[in-house]
Amino acid sequence: MPWWTWPNSSCPLDHCMSGIVKYIKSLQNKKIRALENRFIVEGIRAVEELLKTPGTGFKAVYTAELEQNRRGKLLLDNLEKNKIEIYQISQREMEQLSECDTPSGVLAAVKAKEYSLAEILEQPKPFLLILDEIQDPGNLGTIIRTAEAAGVNGIIISRDSVDPHNSKVVRASMGSILRMPVVRDSNMSKLLALLKTKKIRIIASDLNSRKYYYQANWELPLALVLGNEGAGLSREILDKVDETVKIPQKHSVESLNVAIASAIIMYQVVEKGSASAKASAR
Repeated sequence: MPWWTWPNSSCPLDHCMSGIVKYIKSLQNKKIRALENRFIVEGIRAVEELLKTPGTGFKAVYTAELEQNRRGKLLLDNLEKNKIEIYQISQREMEQLSECDTPSGVLAAVKAKEYSLAEILEQPKPFLLILDEIQDPGNLGTIIRTAEAAGVNGIIISRDSVDPHNSKVVRASMGSILRMPVVRDSNMSKLLALLKTKKIRIIASDLNSRKYYYQANWELPLALVLGNEGAGLSREILDKVDETVKIPQKHSVESLNVAIASAIIMYQVVEKGSASAKASAR
């Protein structure tokens, strides 16, 4: 029986605790995360973000050491006030579960919010971000965080990109993964064709473009496409976009980090795009 239905009167406490630890540990596996539609959030600040995000279903575990921390004690009080199920585990068990070098003493198993492509496309004049074959979890988490700050309405990532609920992605997003609609799509070509039927312009970042990013028209509705950290976007995708742009840089630099490049261009949309983009970023 999964932890999500525990504990109950017929479950001995030590057996329940063992089941809880095993359940959370299982969520470190990508396939189990997908099957359970849940993921792990770790750290005081991260769990504080959960409390600030309405409609987020989660349960938490903590160690006795957390109560020695003033901020940790306050967090536990707030979890109890909000009637969140919390369970105390040993420091040793927390070390088994934690993927941080120094465990903070609290983590939660969170029910992932499910979004559909249709929901994202229903937005009036959407500002979308499309990511193809992003492999580095730190990059993806940073992009998600920046996208929320810049007023992006939704992110669509290819199936062969890193799992958006990977623990490193979650940490790097600093809570934005809880609020930013993220959809995975297996066929980028079909996706781009669909966007064109919706009259959403598609602009891709490409080092070989002849146009600089500040020369483009960033009026919404718009989809910005970025590719793999090393290889960039495939020719198949580039042939289907409406326009390509690049960021000026010295020849001695091979390429910018994709998270940095995405931030530069996203904020160009905020600066030069329509009033709706500016409003959504406030």
